[in-house]
Amino acid sequence: MKKALSMVLLAILFVTPFTSVNAAENKNGNTNVQEIYATPNDMILDFIQIKADNIIQKEYGKQMMWGWFKIKNDKHIIKNDEKKRWYELTTVIIIQDPDNKEAGVKFDSMTFKFTPRVPGNDNDGDLGDTKFELLEYKRNDAKAY
Repeated sequence: MKKALSMVLLAILFVTPFTSVNAAENKNGNTNVQEIYATPNDMILDFIQIKADNIIQKEYGKQMMWGWFKIKNDKHIIKNDEKKRWYELTTVIIIQDPDNKEAGVKFDSMTFKFTPRVPGNDNDGDLGDTKFELLEYKRNDAKAY
């Protein structure tokens, strides 16, 4: 019984958004549009969602159930001597094998490098040239619960 309750609570955790969601009143009267509060972290995680899903699938060799747990570390790195800059973001994900739910859930981590577009280029503000690459994937094979 406790295990079933734990699995239900885990499922709720997977479908719960990263932050609390408050739908704002729609001022233009269109019922098909919702304005939902989002943090900068929410936006960054949305940008890398598909890339992260592909990385996890490659790491485990199959599609896994997963969700963002938290951003563990973020930093802006500037190399003054080379006039280069980038961001590093370390995230923690909660992950479970859908074919082996008895194995429980685990917490893995991924570190990404974001290389932004250099100011002064055409179409500034377009994220198309921003590079997102995986620096490190750490598997945690210990069962979390």
